Amino acid sequence: MDKENRKQFAERLSQAIKEVGGVVRAADLTGVKDRTIRKWLHAESDPDREYVVRIAKAAGYSIAWLAAGEGDKSGDAMTRLEHGIMEVPELDIELSAGDGSIKDAENIIGVRPFRESDIRAITNNPDNLVMVKVRGESMHPTFYPGDEVLVDMSAPVPIDDGIYAIRQDHTLKIKRIQHFQGGRIKIISDNPAYESILLALDEAVDFALIGRVIWGARRY
Repeated sequence: MDKENRKQFAERLSQAIKEVGGVVRAADLTGVKDRTIRKWLHAESDPDREYVVRIAKAAGYSIAWLAAGEGDKSGDAMTRLEHGIMEVPELDIELSAGDGSIKDAENIIGVRPFRESDIRAITNNPDNLVMVKVRGESMHPTFYPGDEVLVDMSAPVPIDDGIYAIRQDHTLKIKRIQHFQGGRIKIISDNPAYESILLALDEAVDFALIGRVIWGARRY
């Protein structure tokens, strides 16, 4: 986030924090220290996406407005909530391309409305969902370039085999993960043209599990 955008975000955040009751209350809501909140307000650092979502919801503000200055501050968001609609942040990140953290507030470019009942049918942690696009052909035929997926970031450590968003070799990817005894995993591309990788987690240098892919939408 550049200096000017960070300053503008800090101004919007200041409004939201006043709405929730001040710095101490915002710290309680997010679980971070007061001095961290003040760094955000002074445009010295950026909060992770999950903290932006918590503050926006507590203030009754639109996530898209707080994160990116898009749309109305509260009108559209409150109307959606009254009708059982939940907003899921949409990130300007393509899985299997790009560096950095998937959770940075600067990556939020908007929100996608979903029926609350549909979201709660697939996860118990709706506040930790993000929507991102798939890039590349390594997961054919499961996913194609331009497909969109919901990633549940409340489950960064795989409990079951499945499809996960990962960071590997400074790159964000979507891969199928299979577990083996001894702390080893196999990183699998559904496209047979791509080789699988067997990885010992205790020896991995640049590897992190970001979250589990729990839903996908095909672009035609």
